Amino acid sequence: MKTKLPDVIENWACSLTKDDLLLISNALNEIINGSGAIEKWEFQTRTGVEFQDAEKLLKKTSMALNEFNKN
Repeated sequence: MKTKLPDVIENWACSLTKDDLLLISNALNEIINGSGAIEKWEFQTRTGVEFQDAEKLLKKTSMALNEFNKN
């Protein structure tokens, strides 16, 4: 019997490799800081998330990559 997930999941955990984190971090960096960065005023419309939330996730992925690189 399959377990149904709740309609709303606030926190979700998964395992990511270093390469997964690098891809996410690089993609976020490009849309936030790159030459083709999305303007803040249209960020949510184009991505579905608030600009500040994307910045927070970029910081988290960067910190995780730094931890990977220490080892």
